[in-house]
Amino acid sequence: MEAININIEIYTNENNFNLHPEIAATVSKSVTPSTVNYEETFIYTINASFSGLGDFGPILNAYIIDLIPEDIEIITLPPVGGIIKDITTNYVPGVGTYIKFDFGSITNLGVAYVFDLECKFALSAPNNSSFVNSVDLTVTQESKVTNLSADSPPINLVAIADFEISKVKRLPIINPGPGSRLVYVIDLKNLGDKGACINNVVISDLLPSGISIDPLFPPVGEDVSPAPFQDPKYDKTLSPPFNNPVVFNLSGLGPYCGTDYRITITTLVDATISTDQIENKVNWSIDGTEQKEVTLTTDIIGAIYSSSITKFAPIYGTTVAPDNKISYALNFSNNGNQDLSNVTVIDTIPLEVTPNRLFTGRYGISSIDYLLTGTLQIDYSTDNQGTWFPVPPLTFDPAIGQWIPLPTSPKITNIRFRFSDWTSGVRPLNLPRIDGTINPSAAGSTIDNTASINWTEGPGPYSDSDTKSTILNGNASLNLRKFRVGTNAAVIPGNIITYRLIFNSGNSTINNAVLTDLLPEEVEYVSPLGTINSTYYNYFDGDGGSSQPLTYNVALTPNYMGSGRTLVTFTITSPTVFQQNSNVSIDFNVKVKVGATGVISNNGEIYASNNADPAIPFISNTVNTNISFINSLASDKKVKGALDSDYTEFPQKGKTFNGGTLEYKLTLSNTGNLNLQELEVVDIFPHVGDTGVILINDPRKSDFKVFLTDMPDITVTSTDPLMPTPTVQIQYSESYNPVRFGANNNTIGTVNDWTSIAPYPIDQVKSIKLIISGSPLKPGQSVILSIKAQVPVGIPTTDPPLVAWNSFALRGSYINQFGALTNFLPVEPEKVGITVENPVFPGKIGTFTWHDVLENGIFHPLVDNGINNATVYLYDVDPTLNPQALPIATSISNNDTLGKPGYYLFSNLPLNKTYYVKFIPPLGFEYTIQNLNPDGSKPDPSTGVVKNITLTDDNPFVLDVNAGFIDIICSVTNIKQCLYIICSDDEIEYVDTDQTFLYVSIKDYYIDKSKVVYDEYLGQIVSGYYLYATVVVEFHIHYNEDDFIQYNISYEIKIFIPEYISNDTLSLNSFTDNINFYICNSKETLLVNFDLYTCINFEQS
Repeated sequence: MEAININIEIYTNENNFNLHPEIAATVSKSVTPSTVNYEETFIYTINASFSGLGDFGPILNAYIIDLIPEDIEIITLPPVGGIIKDITTNYVPGVGTYIKFDFGSITNLGVAYVFDLECKFALSAPNNSSFVNSVDLTVTQESKVTNLSADSPPINLVAIADFEISKVKRLPIINPGPGSRLVYVIDLKNLGDKGACINNVVISDLLPSGISIDPLFPPVGEDVSPAPFQDPKYDKTLSPPFNNPVVFNLSGLGPYCGTDYRITITTLVDATISTDQIENKVNWSIDGTEQKEVTLTTDIIGAIYSSSITKFAPIYGTTVAPDNKISYALNFSNNGNQDLSNVTVIDTIPLEVTPNRLFTGRYGISSIDYLLTGTLQIDYSTDNQGTWFPVPPLTFDPAIGQWIPLPTSPKITNIRFRFSDWTSGVRPLNLPRIDGTINPSAAGSTIDNTASINWTEGPGPYSDSDTKSTILNGNASLNLRKFRVGTNAAVIPGNIITYRLIFNSGNSTINNAVLTDLLPEEVEYVSPLGTINSTYYNYFDGDGGSSQPLTYNVALTPNYMGSGRTLVTFTITSPTVFQQNSNVSIDFNVKVKVGATGVISNNGEIYASNNADPAIPFISNTVNTNISFINSLASDKKVKGALDSDYTEFPQKGKTFNGGTLEYKLTLSNTGNLNLQELEVVDIFPHVGDTGVILINDPRKSDFKVFLTDMPDITVTSTDPLMPTPTVQIQYSESYNPVRFGANNNTIGTVNDWTSIAPYPIDQVKSIKLIISGSPLKPGQSVILSIKAQVPVGIPTTDPPLVAWNSFALRGSYINQFGALTNFLPVEPEKVGITVENPVFPGKIGTFTWHDVLENGIFHPLVDNGINNATVYLYDVDPTLNPQALPIATSISNNDTLGKPGYYLFSNLPLNKTYYVKFIPPLGFEYTIQNLNPDGSKPDPSTGVVKNITLTDDNPFVLDVNAGFIDIICSVTNIKQCLYIICSDDEIEYVDTDQTFLYVSIKDYYIDKSKVVYDEYLGQIVSGYYLYATVVVEFHIHYNEDDFIQYNISYEIKIFIPEYISNDTLSLNSFTDNINFYICNSKETLLVNFDLYTCINFEQS
C-alpha cells in the first residue's frame, strides 16, 4: 500500500496570506513514494488543528472540499465522527467526485484531528498517467471567511505487463489413448500488474499428426479474467473448416487488457495412431515480435476403460419420529480415456430406509460446456435386484435434472441408473439424490449405504463401489455461522447493527434448537421480543426444497451470570425437528450505546437436545465491528383536503370527501441563531385505534385510515441560496408500531423493518422516518416534507364528520451559544385532522379495478378479485386529442372501508359536463380487452382512456367506469446462432425465407425460491425470484433450391418475477421475431440472428 500525506495546519502566523495573526492558516502536502499500479491503494492522511482564535470571533463553520477525478476510485471514506460532523459526496459527470468534509463549528481549540481517505486508480485511467490532488479549506467566522487551497505532488500510475503462455491437457484425466477425446487449454496470463495491456497478440497452436479438431466442439477463445479486470472483446469461436495450426488473433479491437485469455481446443486422437507420444507447440507474438514458444508433450497410452463412484451420506441420524428423513447423494465419473456405453449405477438401499423420491441429476463436462447425450433409464427393484421396474417416465434426458416420486410399498431395495452413453470426462453437473424415511425401529444402529458402477467395455466387466455409514444414535452434528448483514463499516453510537445467525443440518437432523448470543456491553438489543414468525429452507418440502414457516421465541437475560451483559436466547418452537439439509437464519438488531468506544466483538452459540452433550454448544465465528465517535434535534404541520382552498392546522381540520385526496405538509425551520444537528422525525399515519407516536398512552382517536398515494417530496429552503444544505433521507416502515425513539429517548415499538427503499405498492407504508443529517440546518433554513395521501372509498358523511388524526415526533441536537452539543428531548407537537364531508358539487365517477383472471374483459365475482394501486386520472378534455392536458383529479384504487380492494371515486364534480378517465395499470399488469357491458372493462386498451362520461341533472353518478387488468411479464433475448451443414458438400447460396421458419416450445421451467433477489421491475426495485426456463428452438432452414437442414437447440432463459405475484398460477409461451440470416464466408455456415421472446402469463391470484 502506498501513502499520500496531506497536512492542513491552522495556526498563528502573521506572515501567511496577509491574514489576521489570530486566524492565519497554512496548507502543505508531501508524497512519498509517488508510484502505484491499478491494484495498490494510497491513503491521504489529513491532519487539522485549530488554535489562537481572536478578533474575528469563533469558527462558525469549517470544511474541506476535495475533488477526486473520475479516474480515481474512492475505496474508504473516514467514518463520520470526531471533528467530522458529516461527509457528503457530489458526483459531476466528466469532472469527478467532490467530497465535503464538514467540521461544523470548532470550539476545541488546540486539539489535532486526523482522518484517512483511501483511493486507487480506476481501470479507466490511462497507464503512465499522473494525478494531482487539490483540497480547499473554508473557515467561516462571524466577520470573516477564509479560503485556502493547495495541490499535492503527483501520484504516478505505472502498470507493467508480464504476459506468459501456458498449455495443459484438460481431458482426459489420465493420458489419452487411441480414439480418445483430447482437450487442450491454452492460457495467456498477465503475471505482472493487473490492468496492464498488450497489443496485437497472435497465438498459433500447431496440432501434431494423429489428432484432429473435434467437429462437435470448435476451438473457443474467451476472457476468463476475474472482476474487475475482464476484457471480453476478443471472445470468439472458430468456424469450420478448421486449419492447422489453430490461430487466434487478438488484434483490430484495441489492446488486450485482461489477465487471462483462455483457448480451449477439443481434439480427437486417431483410432489407428501408432506413436506413443505426441508433441504440441504453441507459438505467439506481441506486435509482431515472437515470444518464447511453449511445448506440451503428451503420452499416448492404451485404451483405459475406467469409472469411479463416491457416495455421500449424513454422519448422524435420528429416529425419534416415524417420518424422519434421510438424503443420499451420488457422484460418479468416467475417469478413463475412452467413451463407455451401457453403464450401470446401482444404489443398494439400507433395510432401515424407505426411499420415496429421487433426483435424476444432470451430466456433462463443464470445462467444454458439454451436456451428456443418449438416454438415461432409471429402474428400481423391491426384491434385491431379482426384478426391475422402470420409473415412469421410462427414459430421461441426462442433460436435464428431474425430481421423480417413488412408490413406498413394497419397499424399494435397489435403484439402478443406466446410461446409454458415458463419455470420457463426464460427471454429474448436479448430483443425483435418493431421499427417503428412516424406520424408527432402527434407533441405535448404524446403517450402510453402498453404491456401485459397472461397465463392460474393453476386457471387462469392470466395477467400482463406495459405502458410507450413518449412525442412528440420535446425535446431532452442530454448526453455526455469524455475519453482520450489509456493510461491515465502522459504526457510531446510536447506529443499528443487524446480525445474522445461520445454521444448517447438512450432516444430521437437529432437534429442539436453541441459539444464544451474549451481547457485548457496547450494544443493546432492539429487535422485537416474544414470538417471532419467519421462514426457513426445508429441503424435503417440494422438488428441491422450499421456504416453510419458522417460529421462535426471543427472550433477554440482563446481567447474565453477573457479566453486566445481556444474553439473547432464540428458542425455536416450530419446527422442533430440522430434517437433513435444512437451512435456518435468524436476524436481529442491536443499537450501539451512547459512549461506546473501541471494538464490538461478538459470536453466537447453538444448542440441540439431540447433541452428544446438549449442555455443550457449538460456538460460531467472531464478528468484529469498529466504533467511531460522533456528535449527534422544533416544527409545524398542516393539512389540505380536496375541499380546502388552503392548508389548515390545529385546532382547525382539513376537509375532503369520500375516497378523496389530501396533502400533509411538515415544515422544520431553524428560526433561531444556532445550528441544528442530526434531526430525526417519525410520522405514523392515521388508523383506527392509533395513539401518539411517542405518547403511546394518549389515543389519537382516528375514525378511519389514511394511505399514501405517492412518494413523499422534500424541499430544502434557505434565506441564503449559497448556504450548504443538509442531506435528507426518508426511511419507510410497513408497520403502525415501528421501532422508534420514545419520550425519554428510549426505544419503543415492535417492528424494525425500516428501509430506505420505498415498498411497492406505496400504500403499504404505515410510517415514515425523516433523517436530516450532513451539513447542519442553519438559521434561516427549512426542510419541507409534502405527503400526498387518500382516504378509502365508503366513508360515510356524519354530523359531526368523521376525522383521522395525524401527528409526528421529533428529536435532535443543536450547538448552543457556548459551542456545546446539546440534545433536545423528543417532542410530539399537536396533531392535525382531516374530515370526510359532503362535496360542494353532486357529481361522482367511479369505482372499481380488478384482476381479469380469465382475460375476457368481464368481471366474474367468483374468479376475479379487485386490484389496488391502479392510478386513475380524471380529465375535462380528451387526453388522446390533447396529450399535454393535465388531469383535474387523481385517485389510486385501494381497499374500501370494508377491506375490499380495487375501489376509487371522484366526487365533487360539476354536472352537465363531459369527463374522461384514464387508467394506469399497477406494476406487473396491463389492460385487458375492452368490454362495454355493465360488468365489463371500459378503457380502450390502446390508450387506457374511457371517453365521453357525461354527468347530468338526471344522471349525476356514473359508477361503472371499471377497468380490468391482466398480469404478464415478457423477456426478450437476442440470439446469435451459428448453424453448420453436416455431411454435405453443398454451399449455401441463399436462404429461402418463405419456406424457412423457427418453431419455439417451452421444455420446462422452475422458480428458484431458495433465494430472494432484488431487481428493477417497471421502474421500481422490488423483491422477487428468478424463473429459469428451457426454451427449445427448432430451426427449419430451407436454402438454395431444395436443400434443407434442421436443428433443435435449447436455451436457458432467466426472468425476474416480483415476489408479490410469484405464487400466482402462470403459463409460459415463447416466440421469435426480427429473424435475420447471414451466410458466412465458408458458405457452409449460416448465422441466424433473432430475438427470442419468453412471456409469462399469470392466470389467477
